[in-house]
Amino acid sequence: MSDVRRLTAFLLLISMILSFSVFYGCAEVKPGDDGTDTTDDDMPEQEKLKMTVAICFDGEPYVYGFEDQAKGICVDIIAAVAEYAEMELTFKVVEKEDLFRGLLDGDYDAALASLNSELEEDDYQNFLVSTSLASNNQVTVASESSGLTRLYDLVVLKEKKVGYKLNSMAAQSTIARFGEANTVGFSSYKAGIEAVKKGEINGMIVDAYAVNLLDNEVLAQDNLKVLTGGFYEDEYVLFFQPDAMRLQEAVNTAIGSLYSNMKISAIINEYIQDGGAKKQSAETE
Repeated sequence: MSDVRRLTAFLLLISMILSFSVFYGCAEVKPGDDGTDTTDDDMPEQEKLKMTVAICFDGEPYVYGFEDQAKGICVDIIAAVAEYAEMELTFKVVEKEDLFRGLLDGDYDAALASLNSELEEDDYQNFLVSTSLASNNQVTVASESSGLTRLYDLVVLKEKKVGYKLNSMAAQSTIARFGEANTVGFSSYKAGIEAVKKGEINGMIVDAYAVNLLDNEVLAQDNLKVLTGGFYEDEYVLFFQPDAMRLQEAVNTAIGSLYSNMKISAIINEYIQDGGAKKQSAETE
């Protein structure tokens, strides 16, 4: 009988030890855990974002080719976005007519284009769109003594000469609006504005970024003014595939931060100020 009591006591002791172990183990498991010890080092590292951006050479100073390299305000801003978001970036140069078709076919992750791109309204539903990278706004500089006040006054003028910068975004639109016989191409904004001051042309189409570097007092000293009514207004953005929400969010976050810390403004000024000294082909003066 004593052996039976000893066996019973031994079994009770083992049962108590097991019960305590189970209770202690459960107390250590947090809701939703599987009981394994996981640390930050054990967590799988999130895959680094990659972005291939399709571009077509629209013209200076936004996106163009120079010495077999992609250059321009938008190109540098996209590079800064990729650096900020720590993503791998590749540019792919395509023909304009293939830009959106290639995006739909998955040939690249994003396409740089203006919001005024020749898309049907329903086509925009096929894409996600980023925050604006840069504004592409063109204005008209005229002589104070020209008698012109609005862009419309220049448009309806029977005999006129309107200047534009060669290889610029405004080149094609200026010729299309005023006619080839009424337009003159200049190698730089400065040369065109000098022609306005001399009365050789009635107005010069100039990138708004370049004009913003001059205040009204400086314009008045040169007997110049900006006509009311923008010649052309647009925004450059990135178009994404419809399921690229993570990429869109990363890009938009980076753009917001780069605007806040003035990085984007610095990029724009490098192309516009001092004749685009850093970017040899993007001459402003």
